[in-house]
Amino acid sequence: MLLVIVAMLSAATSATEDSQPLAKADKGFAQCYEPDDDAKTCQSIATYKKTTDGNWENTALVLISHTQPVTLETVSLVSVKNGAVCGYVRADDVMKGTLRFSGQPLPSEKAAAVLPKIAESMASVFDKEICTRYLPGPDGLLVTKATIEGGKPEIPEQRVKWVLPSDGYTVAPAPAHTAPAE
Repeated sequence: MLLVIVAMLSAATSATEDSQPLAKADKGFAQCYEPDDDAKTCQSIATYKKTTDGNWENTALVLISHTQPVTLETVSLVSVKNGAVCGYVRADDVMKGTLRFSGQPLPSEKAAAVLPKIAESMASVFDKEICTRYLPGPDGLLVTKATIEGGKPEIPEQRVKWVLPSDGYTVAPAPAHTAPAE
């Protein structure tokens, strides 16, 4: 669930973009977390829209199940601080989120039964500031370095790349890869 939290609040930066880590978002790019380039899938996709006060509205579409096409879409506010993108996960953002199965919104009664369970699993990080930096990684990807107010729990690294909507990436479980035939 920590990867879900990071995806909900993160944006990329590199050594050359420290002061403006969301510059590519202004050009229509989105963040694809844990990309599978062959299948054009991501574990989550984050988009950003500048607000009138200079902060950013982060819309995160996050895979909730690694075996089923179940996603949660949330909207939260983030800001850039010292080259990192920082924000808070709030229970209200999760409870107002949109659950989807295969891209279709779940009926409100089904979502109302599931959203509190998702919120409960994330309660340990609610209302704590999470700041994420992205560093150059292998194969032209970026690697997350996220910190959470208070230092616990530890947040695992993720691989990230900027993508355009026209690139065709979607949030979906990674396909099972099989060994090539000999």
